Amino acid sequence: LVNAYVEPSVFARGGSYCLPHPEKADKGGEDAYIMCTAPDGTMITAVLDGVGGWAAVGVDSGMYSRALAERIGIEFDAWVGRQTMMKSRKMPARAFMQESQRPLLTILERAFEHVDDLGIPGTCTACLSLLLPCGKLHVLNLGDSGLRVIRNSRIVFATVEQQVSFNYPRQIGTGSVDIPADGDYAIVDVQTGDLIVTGSDGVWDNVWEHEYLALIRDSRNLEYQTSLDLLAGKIADTAQMRGRDPNYLSPFASNALRAGLTNCLGGKLDDTTVVVQKVWASVASA
Repeated sequence: LVNAYVEPSVFARGGSYCLPHPEKADKGGEDAYIMCTAPDGTMITAVLDGVGGWAAVGVDSGMYSRALAERIGIEFDAWVGRQTMMKSRKMPARAFMQESQRPLLTILERAFEHVDDLGIPGTCTACLSLLLPCGKLHVLNLGDSGLRVIRNSRIVFATVEQQVSFNYPRQIGTGSVDIPADGDYAIVDVQTGDLIVTGSDGVWDNVWEHEYLALIRDSRNLEYQTSLDLLAGKIADTAQMRGRDPNYLSPFASNALRAGLTNCLGGKLDDTTVVVQKVWASVASA
C-alpha cells in the first residue's frame, strides 16, 4: 500500500450475527459491532466486547462498547472524507496514506478519546479491520476478540489474543492502563475468495478451528449477504451450544488447564458476535 488511491481491485460483502448471553438478552448483551462501507469500497468492521466484570458494581459495559462502536463509525467517515479531499485536490503522493501509517489506530484513538470525554463508564476489548480496494487488510486487535483470514479452507492469518493473565484480557476504558496503541497492528494481503471472520471471545473460547472451518466448507452461495448472515449465525449458534455443555473440552477449558487451573471442563457461555466478509474482485479489475 504505497498509495491508497490505486485502481480498485477488491471489495467485500459482509454478514453478521450478535447473540447475547441468555442472562443479558433483556439489555442486548455487552458486545457491540459495526460494519461500514465507503463509496470507493473501503470497508471497516469492529467487534467490541464489553467486560462483564463491571456488572458487579452496577455498570453495564455494553453502554461503553456501543458508544465506542458508534464513534468508530463517525471517525471512519471522517477519515474517508480526509482521504477523498486529498485526492480531489490532487495533492502529491506523499500526502496519501503510506503503508507505514496505521489508519485504524487513528480511528480508534479518536473514538476512544471522545467516549472518554463523555464519561461513560466501562471497558471493552476491540478488534478492528479496514479493507482497502488495493487488497490490503489492516487489522488492529486489543484483548481477546479476534480475526481470521481463511483461504481455501485454511487459515492464512490469525490475531493473537492479548491477556494480562488467564481470562483477564487487555481492555480500554475506565481505569484501564491499556490504550489503543497497545493493540497488535497487522497489514495482510487478501485475495478474491478470502473469508474474513471477526468475533468476540464468545466464539474463540467455544469453537475449535476445525469446527468453524467445517461450517464454512458446508456453506453455500456466499456471494449473498443473507448467506453470510446465515454463516455468521451458524458460528454463533455453535459457540453458544458449546458454551452450554458442561462436559465439553472447549478451547477455554483447554487454555485453563494449560494455565494450571483444575475443574474447568465445559464451555464458557458468553455474548457472541460474528462478522463474516467475503472478498470479491471489483468490476474495474475483473
